[in-house]
Amino acid sequence: MPESKENQRILQQLVAATSLEMCDNEIPEAPALRDKKQYRRVELTGQEKSELRFVECHFSQLALDKCHFRKIHLERCVIDSIQLLACNISELTVSGCEISNVTTEACEIAQCLICDSTLTNIKLNDAFLDGITLNQTQVERVECSATRLSHWSIVNSSVQSKVVNNSMLSDVSWYKSSLTGGRYANSDVQRLVISHCQLSGCQFEQLSGSNFIWNDSQLVDVMLTRLPLQGTSMMKARLIRCNLSYSALTGAIMTRATLVDCSLAHSDMTSCQAEEVTFERCNLLQACLQEAQLNGAKFISTPVTGANFNSADLRAARMTDGIFHDAASRDNARLHQAQGEGWGKITPEPLLSDIDRWYELNQPGIPEAVLPSFPRATKGGSRYVQSITDREKDIRAKPDNKK
Repeated sequence: MPESKENQRILQQLVAATSLEMCDNEIPEAPALRDKKQYRRVELTGQEKSELRFVECHFSQLALDKCHFRKIHLERCVIDSIQLLACNISELTVSGCEISNVTTEACEIAQCLICDSTLTNIKLNDAFLDGITLNQTQVERVECSATRLSHWSIVNSSVQSKVVNNSMLSDVSWYKSSLTGGRYANSDVQRLVISHCQLSGCQFEQLSGSNFIWNDSQLVDVMLTRLPLQGTSMMKARLIRCNLSYSALTGAIMTRATLVDCSLAHSDMTSCQAEEVTFERCNLLQACLQEAQLNGAKFISTPVTGANFNSADLRAARMTDGIFHDAASRDNARLHQAQGEGWGKITPEPLLSDIDRWYELNQPGIPEAVLPSFPRATKGGSRYVQSITDREKDIRAKPDNKK
């Protein structure tokens, strides 16, 4: 008996030791659940909370100072009147929540996902935000001051009255979203990508940086004056009543873009790629378009007085209700097949004219004018099979070789 008890004790020790060694490979427990709780007038200082899940909870009048939160899940919660001071928040998930009146100061927020929620009256000051994603979220009145924003993603969301001032933005992308009444000022922007979005009443002022992209988007009443937009992309974008005066658009990509009632006065569009672009009732006063690629461009009621088209490619361009001969310079501009007022005395390029004539004579395929007109097929038959009656007529019409 003593031996058996001793063996059992040793065996229990071995099992305990084995379980301790395997604890790292065990499946982690689910986050602690807080369901339908109310937290009002709570003050926390220096607290650490992690792996918590709040469902249908109500947070109101919270003051959090130097707290650390990690892996917090908020589902269908109501959050109102929250103050965060020097807090660190990471791996935060927000779903179906209503968040309003939140003020942060010197906080760090990383890896945050917000979806199917509403954000109202959010103020961020001296904050660092990295890896933030907004999906199907409604945002209204957001202010960011002296804030660093990195790796932001806004998808299928609506943002109104967003103000960014004295901040740094890096790798921010918008997709199928709308921005109304936004203002970006005195900030450094590195890679702002906006695709398939709608911007209205926005202002971009005194910005530095590069890689501005507005592809397949619509911009209405947007202020883009005196900005460093070298290499920016507005491919297939539609700009209405936008102001790009005095902006640097060197090397910009504006292929198939449409600009209506826009001002590009005194802008530098040297070497820009703007094939098949449309300028309708725009102002190109004193604009520089040297070496610009404007193949197939359309100028509709667009004055170009003083504009510089030196060495620009304007082949097959069209101008209506405009006066191109008022341009300051069009020396060495390629004007083959260009049409419009002021284009009448243009001499076509001999090489291109020869190529056009060759194609008229040697167009690949059968010209439509000489295509045979096949008779309508008889009922139940095919046009590729000749009927017996037609075959007999052909035989009778042929001479008899034996005679």
